[in-house]
Amino acid sequence: LDDWYVRGDARGPRPLAISRYEHYETWLRMYSAESYFLDLDTRDTFFQADPFLPLAARRRTAGHARDLYVFEEDGLKTVGNCKWNRGWLGCFGASKAWQSDATWAQPVRCSGSTLGSRDAMFKYVDAMLKAADDWMCHRTKGIPSDQGYHNFLILSGAHERNGLNVVSEPRGTGVVHTIGA
Repeated sequence: LDDWYVRGDARGPRPLAISRYEHYETWLRMYSAESYFLDLDTRDTFFQADPFLPLAARRRTAGHARDLYVFEEDGLKTVGNCKWNRGWLGCFGASKAWQSDATWAQPVRCSGSTLGSRDAMFKYVDAMLKAADDWMCHRTKGIPSDQGYHNFLILSGAHERNGLNVVSEPRGTGVVHTIGA
C-alpha cells in the first residue's frame, strides 16, 4: 500500500492479510451507522442463511451496535492443537496473562469471517490494525497472518474491554459456515 497515504506509510510494508483491514476501514467510512458489514473470505465459506436477517431483528434491541459476530472453524481444531494457529499466537508470548489451558482449548475463530454493525466493525478493524502496529508479528517474527491477531484479540478479552459484545458462532450453527481449509 505504498500509495494509499498522501505522505506515505512510515510503518513499512504490510502483508495483504493485514493491509486488507485498511481497505475495510476506508469502505466502512462510506456507509451510515445503520449499516452492517461482513468481511468474508470466499474460498472456504458457505452461507447457511441470510447473514443480515438476524441482525435486522436485533436492530430493535439495545446494544445491538456493539455486537461483533465471529465464526468458529472445525470444532476438533483448537488454538492449542493446530500448529498454525498456535504458532501465530506464539507472537504474543510476552503477554502470558491471557494464556491458560482454557485458552488453548478454545476453538479457532476464522479471521476471514467477521460480521457486525458499522460501528462494531470500526472498533474491530481499528483493534486489528493497532495490534499489527503494536506487535508487528509480520515483521519481527515473520508471521504474516491476521488470524493470530484476530484470535488474540478475542481470547485476551481486548474486544470486550473496547466495548464490544463478541458473539462466537460454533461451526455449522451460525449464518456463516467456515470450512477452515
